[in-house]
Amino acid sequence: MGKMAAAALLALAAVPAHADTISDAQFWLTNTASVAIDDKTWLTGDVILRSHPDALDVGQYIARVGVRRSLGDGWTVQATYGWIDSRNPGGGDTVEHRLGQMVSTHIADFGAWRIDSRLGVEERLRATGGEVGWRVRARLRATRPLTSRLSFHLSEELIGALNDTAWGQNAGLTASRLGTGINYRFSNHLAIGPSYSWQRVVAATRADRNSHVLGLTIDADL
Repeated sequence: MGKMAAAALLALAAVPAHADTISDAQFWLTNTASVAIDDKTWLTGDVILRSHPDALDVGQYIARVGVRRSLGDGWTVQATYGWIDSRNPGGGDTVEHRLGQMVSTHIADFGAWRIDSRLGVEERLRATGGEVGWRVRARLRATRPLTSRLSFHLSEELIGALNDTAWGQNAGLTASRLGTGINYRFSNHLAIGPSYSWQRVVAATRADRNSHVLGLTIDADL
């Protein structure tokens, strides 16, 4: 699994990026929740609010539900359905339905560091119809506990489209996210984590965009 994720990261990173870029700042608020069905299965849900670039008003709403299953030995699989509402500054919302399948695993431990990987495939369907947009996501993450309640993490995720669609998806690397942050666990049921991510969005028909993303994640295990 670690080799698969690393290979996907390298393959996506090999796609050339445009020389011209624009920069902006964003804020992302993420609320996640999980409910145990048994000792190996959880129902999951999250709501994400993302601001417009260089603004505080919400530019995108994401609501997602799923089922996660532990396979043992550090392996988990998850299936999700997501509803995405993107608010365009020029007027009119773009609504997308997104199905996701992913597998995650623990790769190794280096001293106090824990390394894990995640590899997923998504199917993007616009509410107006048209072709299904296929894309892949690959992430490597390193986590280190600082105290019994506080931990630090560093991650790199690459997102790539696998096909072209008439509604605007173009095959190739679409985004790179290098992120870091901390997680403070108040109890077994609640944690909060501020974060910073440097995101590069690659677009075929316009300049690439560098986004400095300040994030706040609230995790609830019910």
